[in-house]
Amino acid sequence: MGINPIDRTILSPQLNQPLSLAITCEVDLDFTKIIAGFVSANECISDACEEEEIPKDILQIGNQMFLQIDDINTQRSYCHARDKILVWKTLGKAINQHIDFPKNLYASFHTVIDQANGFESWCRNNQDSLQQVQELDLTLYQLSHIPKEIGFLTQLQKLSLGGNQLSRLPKEFENLTLLQTLNFYGNQFTGFPQEIEACTQLKSLDLGYNSLTKLPDTFGQLKQLEQLNLESNSLSDLPDVLKSLTKLQDLSLSDNKLTKLSQVIGELTQLQKLSLRGNKLTELPNELKKLPQLKELYLDSNKFLEVPKVLEELPSLQRLHLCFMRDLELPQKIGKLNNNGSGIYYLMKRKRDDDLEPEAKKMKMES
Repeated sequence: MGINPIDRTILSPQLNQPLSLAITCEVDLDFTKIIAGFVSANECISDACEEEEIPKDILQIGNQMFLQIDDINTQRSYCHARDKILVWKTLGKAINQHIDFPKNLYASFHTVIDQANGFESWCRNNQDSLQQVQELDLTLYQLSHIPKEIGFLTQLQKLSLGGNQLSRLPKEFENLTLLQTLNFYGNQFTGFPQEIEACTQLKSLDLGYNSLTKLPDTFGQLKQLEQLNLESNSLSDLPDVLKSLTKLQDLSLSDNKLTKLSQVIGELTQLQKLSLRGNKLTELPNELKKLPQLKELYLDSNKFLEVPKVLEELPSLQRLHLCFMRDLELPQKIGKLNNNGSGIYYLMKRKRDDDLEPEAKKMKMES
């Protein structure tokens, strides 16, 4: 069978769909017998995957060879080994070093595990080169674990890990103290990874499309943050710890479970862009007027019944979105919302529940 060792189907991270990774081999297999023998064990292995943090999609690997593994420890070792090799290959490219993996690497899970055992030794042998790496992109690799060898990249400044299946980080992640940009968009974190707290030079942090329910008090240690994306999580309030992020300019809390906006928002005096789309807000706190530099405010798909009056006290506001709220009472004119006449405001309502196209009202500010 002429099949490539790795077959990837890449889907948009905006859809929060992980990379589909098919592991194949170059031998003919009797799929009927393999699948028939696996059906009775499928439920058991699924439960084991849940407990041992083995990605469920591993049950659907291309040639089904992996389905013959009935030892949970071997399955876990395989997952770790697969992740190591994917990271290893990427690091090899980053330092212009070709990693000569066997062509049949993915034909045997034992081969994968054995090969991965050499990763740490390779890192030590190439430590000087790895310490020169400043950017690393591991987006859409379907990683379920980050190898501890990531700690060798002590000069790393930009790391992209979006569109994977990560739920925790190794302790060695704390070695990445020079990181300035970190992207964990579209993973499986249910709690804030405490290892990130060591990255005190971070300016941009993306944790959108995870399952975070709260932020720890120690989150305030990231005092250099200028951009923070927490969209599409499960946050129900704005933690007081955010008041320490006095350099924050861009904050997204869209598509969470906010029913009110905490007064702490008034402490973020450098904020220029605030996105609160897709929550359940009915009002805004007066502290919002303490944001003299706020230029963009997105309030679409909330529960407002009227345009909040505090918006009249935002002197720099240039763009306001109040879309997709059927019960919102639109004012006849909104000229008082901005004094310089430069802002464009979008107010949109649906005429009927079955309308596909909303009626848009685009209003230019009056001087």
